[in-house]
Amino acid sequence: MPQRPLRPCKKIGCINLTRDKTGYCELHIQEYLEYLKMQKAERDKRYDERVRRIRDKQYSEFYKSDEWERTKTQVLIRDKGLCQWCLVKGIVRPADVVHHIVPIKEDWSLRFDLMNLVSLCHECHNEWHSRVGKG
Repeated sequence: MPQRPLRPCKKIGCINLTRDKTGYCELHIQEYLEYLKMQKAERDKRYDERVRRIRDKQYSEFYKSDEWERTKTQVLIRDKGLCQWCLVKGIVRPADVVHHIVPIKEDWSLRFDLMNLVSLCHECHNEWHSRVGKG
């Protein structure tokens, strides 16, 4: 295959000639590649923010749904309204949170699964999320 013809570098003010398909000489190709990487990072960031807004809306609608309220009530009745982690420690404390063991952000299909839900007090729930992170 024949070589590409020599062309001036696309970098404004550069007098070097190049055959590179990007149009940049050896001095400026790295700068151009960094610029492309920065553009991609910006696109990815905007995409991630857009997806996060959609997911956050999905989660907030889920937690406001009648089906979640019914499921939450079922779990509290099943666990007799007591924090299950406190009971393991021998402490009797009322539960005021129903916790997803496998977070719905990890597996949306388990959001109503009674085996994936446990009644907790706020202290245990906060302790769990401070140890494990958000979820």
